[in-house]
Amino acid sequence: MSDPTGQIDDNDPRADDPHQPSEVRDTAQAIEEIVARHHHELLAYLTGLLRDRHAAEEVLQSVYLKLVQHRATVEPNSQRAWLFRVTHNEAIDWRRRQSRESLALRVIEQHSWWRQQTSATAETNLLRDEQQERIQHAIHSLPPEQRRVLLSRLEEEKTFARIAEETGLPLGTVLTRMRLAMERLTHALRNEADK
Repeated sequence: MSDPTGQIDDNDPRADDPHQPSEVRDTAQAIEEIVARHHHELLAYLTGLLRDRHAAEEVLQSVYLKLVQHRATVEPNSQRAWLFRVTHNEAIDWRRRQSRESLALRVIEQHSWWRQQTSATAETNLLRDEQQERIQHAIHSLPPEQRRVLLSRLEEEKTFARIAEETGLPLGTVLTRMRLAMERLTHALRNEADK
């Protein structure tokens, strides 16, 4: 089992698995050492950049994934610079995704506002019903695990930490499911609007 820094703990069978090829064990150990050396510095940088510790932790997991994928091509003397460059780029990508997802959130918020209006015209009612149907269809087309997180957050107004606690999932998983759900909703609603 991995801890939040991405390190393999002593109870993980991969840590000392004699059946793993030695190069796999060496690579895992090298990555653990790189992560241990730079984790706090990268997390502090991301937290300052994103102003959100949970988002910083999520983005840092993406950085570690890139490290696993590209470690062989990173020169040992430039590891720190490479990590900071990748960290910065991942933070920018995260911000872009957040702005795209805000389109879907605005549509959903608008939908909620329309639903609360009691004195609407017939035309507004028709538009509201069509919009509500599109949103409901888009939400119901989400994978169940993403739909549960989305509805817990938007309809029940639960915090991500509360959703993680109730589902027994790591906070990063909950945040990722919400991000994926919002990306799918944004895509579905944008395609619907283009028709």
